[in-house]
Amino acid sequence: CYSLARTRPLEEAPALVLADMDGQKIPASVRLACGWALLSAGAMALVHYHLSCSQCDALTDTKAACFSALWIGTLCCAGSQATAAALALLLPRRPRWIIRELANFSVAVAGAGHCMFHGAIYIL
Repeated sequence: CYSLARTRPLEEAPALVLADMDGQKIPASVRLACGWALLSAGAMALVHYHLSCSQCDALTDTKAACFSALWIGTLCCAGSQATAAALALLLPRRPRWIIRELANFSVAVAGAGHCMFHGAIYIL
C-alpha cells in the first residue's frame, strides 16, 4: 500500500532543467529559437491542411505551377525546421556549437518557409 507520507514535499522536488547528458544547460536563446521554429512549423502545417483552395481553379497554368511549387516548398521547409529544432533540443551529448548551428538552421529555414508561404498566398 502506498502512503502519502512517503512523498517528498514540493520544495524538495528536483527542478526540471533542459540539459544534455553531460549536464550542460541548453542556452535560453536556443530554447527560444527552437520553440519558435516548432510552433511556426506546426502552424504552417495546420494552415496547409485547412486551407480550402476554391480560387485555385481560376488560376492560369503558369500561376498554378508556381503556387504548387511554393506550397510544396512551404511544407518541406516546415518539416525541415521542425526536425532541426527537435534535434537541437533532444540529441544527447553534442557539442554546444552543434546546438547553436541547428537552432540557426531551423530559424533560417523558417524564414525561407515564411517567404514561400506569403508568395503562395500572394498568387491566390
